[in-house]
Amino acid sequence: MKQHEAIKFLENIEVGTFLTVNIPISAKCKTQVTAMYKGRDKNGRFEFVDTGEFILSKEILNKGLITIEKEYNSQNAQKIYSKLNYKLKQNNKNIKAYVLKFDNKNLFNSKLLQQYDEEGQKGYLGYLIQNRYWKIENNKLIFPDIDSNKKIKEVIEEYTTNSIKNNINAKEQALSDALMYGIDEVMQNLKNRQKELEQGKNNKKTKADKII
Repeated sequence: MKQHEAIKFLENIEVGTFLTVNIPISAKCKTQVTAMYKGRDKNGRFEFVDTGEFILSKEILNKGLITIEKEYNSQNAQKIYSKLNYKLKQNNKNIKAYVLKFDNKNLFNSKLLQQYDEEGQKGYLGYLIQNRYWKIENNKLIFPDIDSNKKIKEVIEEYTTNSIKNNINAKEQALSDALMYGIDEVMQNLKNRQKELEQGKNNKKTKADKII
């Protein structure tokens, strides 16, 4: 196939088409490479896959040293197809394995969330249960839509923003109560609430001692 024919052929074939690329290895010898057309890169060059990957530009093809043939070795094409199919399956497995999961023993399977202690991770868990899609598989909480570090970072950002908003709202409510009822009364209410909580803890402890 002549240079202009080869370029026209490549400009019109579909991605996934197999062909032969004749590559010179010496002045008198060429090696035939069965390859699959992958498409064009951002610079308009033609991309191919064989045992590896290579790129050909129009300039190289116009020189006539590298030539293209429509015919190809079907056995080599099958090997390329099998290799790409295997690679795709492995990538899918890796994606599936990376989906965010939580279990009571190991907590989250994300290193980004493992930097927080158990209480911190459970805080994120509560937020995710309320705001994201989840399901249970093999005694684990699965979050199928969170499958990358980028999405986990987004969750951390959302949770932090949400916590700040809640903190501001709580302070605004406290200020509103202070202005409405007076600071002394609000402080007394807080002390009473604290006593109730402490009394509740002591009652639980007494009951536990009796059981023992």
